[in-house]
Amino acid sequence: MMNNDKILQELQSQERSIAWLSRKCGITRAYMHKMIHGKRNFNELYKRKCAEALNINYNILFND
Repeated sequence: MMNNDKILQELQSQERSIAWLSRKCGITRAYMHKMIHGKRNFNELYKRKCAEALNINYNILFND
């Protein structure tokens, strides 16, 4: 499973949106959408912010 799929799965299980996650990470919804759908790469900062916002262990969310 790709990291992006894990993020989408976790958002769905928490009934959260990409817009919610982007606000928590301090970036635009459009940029978050591009990262999740593979148009942009996640940098380390946003990986950590996503894990924190979703309250899930970084290594579980991004085991690359």
